[in-house]
Amino acid sequence: MKLLCTPRSDESTFQRHRFDGGAEGLAVQTNAQARLAVATWIKRHGGPPVETGGAVYSAWVKYALVILSGASDAPLEELGQLTPLQAAQTPAMDEVARLGRVGAVRSTPVKSAPTLVGAQATLLGIDAWMHRVTPGALEAVGVDEDLALQDSAFAVSLLSADLEDGPTGPGLLFDHAPTGLTKRETTALFETVERCWREREPGLMREVSLRTLGPARGLLIDRSSRAYERTHMTPPAHFIRQRWRDYLPDGEHAPVLNTLIDLSIDALMDHEINIARKENGLGQVTLAWPWGGGNLEPLTPFAESFNLRTAAVTASDSFAGLVRLLGIDRLPAPGVSAETATEDINSLGAYAAAGLDRYDMVIAHVSGARACSLNGDGAEKTKLLERIDAGVVAPLLVKLQSFGDAEQSAASNPEEGWRMLIAVDQTCDTNRRTPTAAPCPFVMAGAWIRSVLDLPFDEHGAAQSDIGVDPGHDLMEYFLFSALKTARPRSERTRQRGGVSHG
Repeated sequence: MKLLCTPRSDESTFQRHRFDGGAEGLAVQTNAQARLAVATWIKRHGGPPVETGGAVYSAWVKYALVILSGASDAPLEELGQLTPLQAAQTPAMDEVARLGRVGAVRSTPVKSAPTLVGAQATLLGIDAWMHRVTPGALEAVGVDEDLALQDSAFAVSLLSADLEDGPTGPGLLFDHAPTGLTKRETTALFETVERCWREREPGLMREVSLRTLGPARGLLIDRSSRAYERTHMTPPAHFIRQRWRDYLPDGEHAPVLNTLIDLSIDALMDHEINIARKENGLGQVTLAWPWGGGNLEPLTPFAESFNLRTAAVTASDSFAGLVRLLGIDRLPAPGVSAETATEDINSLGAYAAAGLDRYDMVIAHVSGARACSLNGDGAEKTKLLERIDAGVVAPLLVKLQSFGDAEQSAASNPEEGWRMLIAVDQTCDTNRRTPTAAPCPFVMAGAWIRSVLDLPFDEHGAAQSDIGVDPGHDLMEYFLFSALKTARPRSERTRQRGGVSHG
């Protein structure tokens, strides 16, 4: 398989994947046909084909994917008009860029609202247009909530906002995650909110429940079989410092959610936790905001699509739910927990690197950079990227290189090899404290990946690259299968494969 990319002068000329050739003489022109061809080859030969100009690589190779959530950004005045990726000292990422190729991926389709889970699903090879993935349903799966297919799950955020016109603006949202709010306090606030809901709307709440997930975060389950597919809900991270009432849910069953929001204001207004926060100069927790609701939609297992045994390390409930739906194992790591909102970078990197001894592919998902942007802190985002470079990228790169490089050394076992992909899932503008739909940078290196262009792994390097992946869900196949050279599978060291010619 081969991804054909052409140079582009701007983001509007992204090129769509075209797969040419195959061991069976197929001319594959669409993703659906590509997946069918791969499935046919796997069934006949026991591994996915990769065209190499004369032989097939059976993909028994070590892969690592690092997802830097929200890492790309706009130039920031506090960083001398550099982005955090440009300002950060990241020698490991620089080395990956030196060894490989930098490109740009459109993780959010044109004219679509930027959704984090949709962008992450895209990077894992899922067509977000065809599959409706919602944060609520994924978080439910991620925390082992028993969710039937007809049930709806919503993420719920506790917000700090103006309730009326005032000197700071007409009902603005101040914070989508109130500063200093603990999980224990969150639980107490949600208990008060749910009690108010049940007292005031017992019929509506008959089959609705609310539970705490972490600081300022909860999960709402509606088992009434109400369908929310036509209900428009906006994540609170998308309207910080804007009028929150302009973003109230609308569409079918929106009155249900708006009633819950209005009642939450009454419940929280004079809460003892808010009284204490006011005395300590902290913002009030003013309302509970349900968003990202939807039903559970089964997804094709990752191993069925790509024939790789894969594991992931993450502190995100929604990403944990996504990988679980894909049949990807989750590696537990001390200090990496959504429940306590902690993300020990060194622990995440160490456990991801160790996972390569047991899995074909390991995914390290790091979420902190996005939070820095939403808090408007470009300096902290830069420091975090430096810690990710040292604590995650560096140990993964060292571990991968221990598996050898058949291209670089004649002494290397030609049946061994590695590939690494570092990709940003979503661009977050720290100046505006909001996600955007801009294309995101990626860099990949390893077996038979070379570039004639010397580009840095940052927003400018991605814009200058001749590789633009649109639709973004094709990036995974490009990473796994493109341009690999001749090798034999580990499980069949003496068996030669048939040839694959380029189109």
